[in-house]
Amino acid sequence: YYAWAKLAGCVVAVVAMRLFGRKFNFLFGLSLQGFMIFVILLSDYYKLGWLGIIAIVLFSNGYSMGLGGSWMAFLSET
Repeated sequence: YYAWAKLAGCVVAVVAMRLFGRKFNFLFGLSLQGFMIFVILLSDYYKLGWLGIIAIVLFSNGYSMGLGGSWMAFLSET
């Protein structure tokens, strides 16, 4: 599941980068990662395993969109 999540994140990242640009990808990916960490902690607190799995998959998508594909380009622009 994790590999499929990364693949889906890459596809979404490429489409979003063409539509909105790298900065949007970077900020949206980081925001998604932060929110998913919060959801993972909530799923652990309330003992909801299925929610934790969904949050991990979306966290991986956020990484593919944000830090995974954009950090080198973002650092070279600043």
